[in-house]
Amino acid sequence: MYAGAQTASSAVVQYNHLDRNYHLSNKKALFYNLKSYCQKNNQNVYDFIPVTFHLKNGLYGVNGEFDSEFVRFQKHFMQREKSNLTNLLIKDLKGNASERNIYIIKPGEDTNRGHGIQLAQDLNAIKQILGENLFHKNGQLQTYLMYSQK
Repeated sequence: MYAGAQTASSAVVQYNHLDRNYHLSNKKALFYNLKSYCQKNNQNVYDFIPVTFHLKNGLYGVNGEFDSEFVRFQKHFMQREKSNLTNLLIKDLKGNASERNIYIIKPGEDTNRGHGIQLAQDLNAIKQILGENLFHKNGQLQTYLMYSQK
């Protein structure tokens, strides 16, 4: 452990990092570990966390077509929009306000404290964010984690 802080008047020690806990403290590793655990126990990981998509190659895959995980996200997005449209019609008939989905887009690696997190509701805005092809300091293409409500 490092970055510890202890006050003279207290026996409490606080740390901002725990050594050898990468699989609990890294958002991507935590997602994959929880997903693996749920699969082994015949549970749906999305009963515990928001629907998550991990885009490893940005918006486009190696062959220049949409990344397969983005295609999966796009299907999810369209299903949610269709569901929202139905709910919107029902709510408008009742005089209630409508709701839209908000998608959280997080850089997948080497980021912390909320750096690089963006919110979007529109598919074109999401494509624009993912299509920026940002690179890490180490020269690798930025990956993204995207979260959605069920």
